[in-house]
Amino acid sequence: MEAYPELKQYSQQYLGDLACNFLDDIGDGIDFAFIDTAHTFPGEVIDFLMCYPYFKPDAMVVLHDTSLNLFSVPNHINCYVTGMLSSAIFGEKLQPDIDYLKHPEFAAPNITAVKLTPETGNRLWEVFNLLTHTWDYQLSSEQLHAILTHFEKFYSKDVSDFLNRINDFQNSYFKAKHTCTIASHKITKFHYRRYKLLSKITLGSMRKKYKEKKILVRELLSL
Repeated sequence: MEAYPELKQYSQQYLGDLACNFLDDIGDGIDFAFIDTAHTFPGEVIDFLMCYPYFKPDAMVVLHDTSLNLFSVPNHINCYVTGMLSSAIFGEKLQPDIDYLKHPEFAAPNITAVKLTPETGNRLWEVFNLLTHTWDYQLSSEQLHAILTHFEKFYSKDVSDFLNRINDFQNSYFKAKHTCTIASHKITKFHYRRYKLLSKITLGSMRKKYKEKKILVRELLSL
């Protein structure tokens, strides 16, 4: 807006919240949307599904950073959600032509526009199914409640049940991931202690008494 102050009177900013919490203020009949948010799962998938009921049947949806994971390695190696979303949404796909000889930093277009059609709504399962991919962050209970309440207004109960199940499984994954991290740390400490005990037994075999070595062996076997 700073670059085009004359447009400020025609705009309204909604910041720091889920889209579903202010879509009613915007109203339906949205004919253009530029989605550029988390870049990781569930991110833009949730954003699109929240906004979809407010789109016109022929709305244009632009997704940014559709190949961010390719040209910004390793910092954004997991940022491929918009690329997958652009493939899953049914509609006419539009991408810029790129001269890859002049722009070798690009492996593929990094922005995709999808022109929706009346058939898009009948093919939303491909988008919902993206939520089965491993999430990179967890939804808070407040966020989940807001999204479920929103979905229940526009989608079937099966959709809400599906999101609830997927969220539960994703949370289990995060708990397991945390447990594995702790276990890995414990295993590392275990092997280090085992190595030290074996070193004591081996290096001290010539100078330690039998009784002392026996105590070390017993300690090693107790690990």
